[in-house]
Amino acid sequence: MSRHHRPRKPFDWLGERKHRRGALELIRQAIREGWLDGNEHSDRRDRLVATLCGLLDIEYLPTAEVISLCRTFFAMTRSDLDSELAAIKAERAKRRADI
Repeated sequence: MSRHHRPRKPFDWLGERKHRRGALELIRQAIREGWLDGNEHSDRRDRLVATLCGLLDIEYLPTAEVISLCRTFFAMTRSDLDSELAAIKAERAKRRADI
């Protein structure tokens, strides 16, 4: 007998405590590798932020999980800042080449 599972919503597995810590580490690794870079991934970023914010609404989260959530938010912010900096540097280099 085969069991069919319906597809899960993106990031809903973060709601399961047993998966959360490892999942957040994987997400941070993916962010470092550029998984959320670019406008084409804005919907994915939005879903992730909404999910992470929902986790912060849980009445009691162990300190380690709160720190892990914060690290994930910081990784996203750093990725955004790195992308912006790269764009500024590219524009600056282009201007210098045009002179």
